[in-house]
Amino acid sequence: MAAQHTPAEFGRLLTAMVTPMRAGGEVDDDACAELEVTAAQLGAAANGDVHPASPAKASRPTPSGWTELPPFSEALARVGLEGAIQEKHLATRVAYGVALVALGDADPRIVSLDGDVSNSTFANLFAREHPARFFECKIAEQNMITAGSGLA
Repeated sequence: MAAQHTPAEFGRLLTAMVTPMRAGGEVDDDACAELEVTAAQLGAAANGDVHPASPAKASRPTPSGWTELPPFSEALARVGLEGAIQEKHLATRVAYGVALVALGDADPRIVSLDGDVSNSTFANLFAREHPARFFECKIAEQNMITAGSGLA
């Protein structure tokens, strides 16, 4: 089976095949065969048009497919704040960070973008628990909105 190639490698193979033709020389049959296989993998037509396959659509959960969230007391314990309920002292911003962690635990599609306020909103709890899904955008809020739109 022939190897799959990136578009750059595809271009290199095409150049390797076309250059001898322009010079009036022999065409490398191996390069031609590999080029045809790669063209088929990329969805190229015989006339040179490339029509790659569309990406698969992501499924969206239905109400019956929603994930259950743990009780808030369990979410607090998850981030080491189990005493907050007994003390009856919990700032809204702390609750936000705890809830964000609980959502991230329940659904791997949850990401967090932050505008350099994670220490105030306690989104840093999410960053600690799910670092691959936390994006610190600093003070570029307009860019953060664009990034969020792209992630949606």
